[in-house]
Amino acid sequence: MLATKIFRVLLGPLLYRDSCRAITAQQADAFDKVYMSAIEQRGGPVPRIDRTDSVYDLLRYLVVTRQIAFHGSHNPDIPEIRPSSQEVRNGITARFAYGSINLLRVIQHSFHKQIVHRQSAGTLSCDAGRNPIIGSSYVLGRDVSDTYSFFSINDQLLDFELDEVTVYICPLRVFLKAPLNEDGDIAQVTNGEVNGSVKLIAAEPVRPLAKIGFRLSDLPFGYGYHRRNEPLTSILWNFRRRSAELAARASKRAGGPVRQTEAPTTPNTTN
Repeated sequence: MLATKIFRVLLGPLLYRDSCRAITAQQADAFDKVYMSAIEQRGGPVPRIDRTDSVYDLLRYLVVTRQIAFHGSHNPDIPEIRPSSQEVRNGITARFAYGSINLLRVIQHSFHKQIVHRQSAGTLSCDAGRNPIIGSSYVLGRDVSDTYSFFSINDQLLDFELDEVTVYICPLRVFLKAPLNEDGDIAQVTNGEVNGSVKLIAAEPVRPLAKIGFRLSDLPFGYGYHRRNEPLTSILWNFRRRSAELAARASKRAGGPVRQTEAPTTPNTTN
């Protein structure tokens, strides 16, 4: 579509293409073994998958090859995901457990919840504003293999180390596709593939199949930073430059080379 091509021309140079890392046959075999070993465990706590150097690739591989959805949390010990009251629109609330196949949205939500929790507990003494974490993925081609992403944290968080969050791997079959209708009830489910932008909801508690820890360093592309109340347009225009800047800082502290690709020159729209 013409609109998609225009969107790709405008946003492609500003974002990171996070799906260009091909999964080898050896990796796929290892991922399958790790997943099957976890879900074959019966009873007891939710099985924890040991962290690897390819956590992001593992999760992206599973969501493509297995009928699964994700739920993220700052809490590493959730036995089941229980329905809770959620505002759906204009003050209308409904009770449901939610999931998503959009991995980056789940990661964003998990870190956001961690920041809110730590601020309320007094262990994170900074003002990160209403949007401490902003991240999204865009499919700028014909399918999910042409995905571009960005992930940005509030600049007030740069001096703090964020804790590991947990991504819960859940069976896709227990979820229904949102959105909800105008009365806040679950809309009629239609046939077809699940779209990554659609929230998945369940009226009953969901027991995860497995879980795995996730850190900011597990992102395979650069993440940048934004300032309080900064417009999204400014965040996007400055994203690559800022992520390259953070990579340079990290490299300098570690005494190694910068891993990120040098940011392209983009207009600076920061107010």
